[in-house]
Amino acid sequence: RWTAATPPSTARNRLISLALRPAPVTDQWISEGPKLGDLEDATRSMTLIEAASPRQEALAIALCLREAIEQGEPACLVSPNRDLTRRVAAALDRWGLRPDDSAGIPLAQTAPGRLLRLTAQAMGKALSADQLLILLKHPLTHSGSDRGPHLLLTRDLELDLRQNGPPFPDAALLRQWAASSRREGAAIWGEAIADVLMQLRLAGKARLGDLVRLHVALTEALARGPSTGSPAGALWDMDAGEAARAAMAELAQEAPEALVLSTDDYAQMVAAILARGEVRSSVLTDTRIEILGTQEARTIGA
Repeated sequence: RWTAATPPSTARNRLISLALRPAPVTDQWISEGPKLGDLEDATRSMTLIEAASPRQEALAIALCLREAIEQGEPACLVSPNRDLTRRVAAALDRWGLRPDDSAGIPLAQTAPGRLLRLTAQAMGKALSADQLLILLKHPLTHSGSDRGPHLLLTRDLELDLRQNGPPFPDAALLRQWAASSRREGAAIWGEAIADVLMQLRLAGKARLGDLVRLHVALTEALARGPSTGSPAGALWDMDAGEAARAAMAELAQEAPEALVLSTDDYAQMVAAILARGEVRSSVLTDTRIEILGTQEARTIGA
């Protein structure tokens, strides 16, 4: 015995122990299940939630955690499902609750990681109107200058593309549209976007080191915008930006000179590298709410 303390519920321990037996011995359910007897005591303090979708599941768990906090009790979510825990954290953010997540956030899901993946996927392709708008609406695009005019011009461009097309706008069309806009600074804005768009389209099969340098340069140009004050906007800021910069720098440093990749293969490589990273935010979290994986839960009392 690890401790002489009495467990809160011996019947519940027996039920959970049997339910979580490893797959090769689940036949023990047949022989040992009837020995559990009446399950009323075992399930007295347990709640069963049958959710129709993962979104409802996460919201229900978030509500349980919020209720515990409002009652002055600390709460902990233990789950190996990272998709679920991210959904729960997003739901808690609605109420200003930021849980202490032991695993952090996947680098690929952070704002710098998403922008790097989007620009990598755009290399060597003619972007559709939707793909172009996704790039323009990213929160780090034109973060090096005033975002207000950028968002207004992006909205105007979206309305025009939705009504008049074409489905695959190119750099020339973007320059022409910006030149005809009456908004101040539209021509400069259009030139900056068109230049990035053209270079993305012309990217092709090349050595890995050259692809990394082109990819980083174009992503920085997109984040910078027409401004000359910040070389990369807010792309490399905060913990996520520093982690993304380190990942791309390591890729450039370790890139074999003889390795030649197509843009599609390069985009898959970048996505795989960013997916391996995790970012632990330095922003203060609410220590009353913890999210633990199964390994952490075995070593941390919850």
